[in-house]
Amino acid sequence: MELSRLRFQNRYWDNPELLKEDIHLKQLFSAPVVLKHPVEEMLKIDQDRVYIIRGPRQVGKTTLLKKLMQALIGNHVAPGRIFYFAFDIGNIKDDNEVAELIHTYINFARSDFKQKRLWLFLDEVTYTPNWAIGIKRAYDSGLLQNATLILTGSSALDLKKGGERLPGRRGICAHENDLSMLPLNFRAYVKNIFGLNDLPSISEIDTKTLYNACFKASYYEEEIKNAFEEYLLCGGFPLSILCFKEKGKIEPSIYYTYLQAFIGDLTKAGKRESYVREILSIIFQKRHEPLDWLLISKESGIGSHHTIKEYVETLEAFFLLKVIYAVKHLGGNEFSFRKRKKLYISDPFVYSLFLAWVKGEVEPYREAIRLVEDTLYKSKLTENVVGIHLSQVFPKLGYWRNRSEIDFIGLGKSPLRQYFEVKYQERITSRDKKQLKKTRGGIIISKRTLAYDEKNAIAIVPAHLFLSVL
Repeated sequence: MELSRLRFQNRYWDNPELLKEDIHLKQLFSAPVVLKHPVEEMLKIDQDRVYIIRGPRQVGKTTLLKKLMQALIGNHVAPGRIFYFAFDIGNIKDDNEVAELIHTYINFARSDFKQKRLWLFLDEVTYTPNWAIGIKRAYDSGLLQNATLILTGSSALDLKKGGERLPGRRGICAHENDLSMLPLNFRAYVKNIFGLNDLPSISEIDTKTLYNACFKASYYEEEIKNAFEEYLLCGGFPLSILCFKEKGKIEPSIYYTYLQAFIGDLTKAGKRESYVREILSIIFQKRHEPLDWLLISKESGIGSHHTIKEYVETLEAFFLLKVIYAVKHLGGNEFSFRKRKKLYISDPFVYSLFLAWVKGEVEPYREAIRLVEDTLYKSKLTENVVGIHLSQVFPKLGYWRNRSEIDFIGLGKSPLRQYFEVKYQERITSRDKKQLKKTRGGIIISKRTLAYDEKNAIAIVPAHLFLSVL
């Protein structure tokens, strides 16, 4: 492979000052707020590791890589020891070319830096079929000794399969090397935008510990409540956050940028835009009531429930949707994959974006405002946000519905099972506790009420405080 192909994306090799002109870095440091994603603190780039960072498009993965590169150069690392390559523009056709790309760079760099660590930043690797086989080939040839690789991509399914093709080739602490770079959660939003870095946090979600943490967080009640109102509008995506902070609203162009990125990925995966739109339309119509594939197929123009299942799985693989399954038995840990599922949109910004899109609304921000001003819609949006956050906290998240319902059941953390009800309303009554009394405790996520029921081991905590301590 010609070195000119590598040099094209690494002009700073000739002049390190050119990296400062990178569009991603210029946008980052000229923004009203310099956002920091929690993933940054998880990376140990002075070790032999193969990191795989997965996340939706336009969430800041490329900016993170450029930021790491700039930090290395700022620490007087020679530019030639750093290699960046974007696969979405690099025209790398297959696994053979992936291996050749790495081979070309390593041989080039080792001519000057024989024993020193090298850093390879491979962006959007999922654009190339069988990319992991190429990485494996390079690793097995011994090229990647004293090297750190950070790979990014936008398809969870493809990255998961790719990671599975690299057993024993992910470096030390391989279990730490799969990272999800999702939109900022609410806690990260509060810390970034409001600077509340001393918020209490919890590692165990038992009712008393959670109540105490929320009570401490209530010291910042005003700031956290204001942050929650903002978060419901702009979510955790960088462009929507920065536009909102700069202009007090989110411009149509921001929504358009994300919509085109999401639809582009889905189209590339062989999915019809019209089918995606129909499925999302039904999810919104049902307002997060449990659905099954057959019901969606009957209410849409899509004939096969197998097609519905395939489309929903693809939306989930691109981090746009989350499927929550029913547990077989209340008190059990097994899911029923045949019962109806709950479908949640991945982020409040994406929620209003998709809702405006399916309705044909040309001003999505107006739709977002309408959502938070409508009591019922805001309650459903809050339930959606809580569900997405819990899915990121618990290894497994389900729900229960028979003659009554428990909104969420978190499994696999300490305690091993926790029950959640979202009651985003002005008052919490004894009747609202009925189901959690049967489970001998749980958590009610309220609108304003902060209280603890000692007798029944039920914590009642406002949504904004609850999300701020997760």
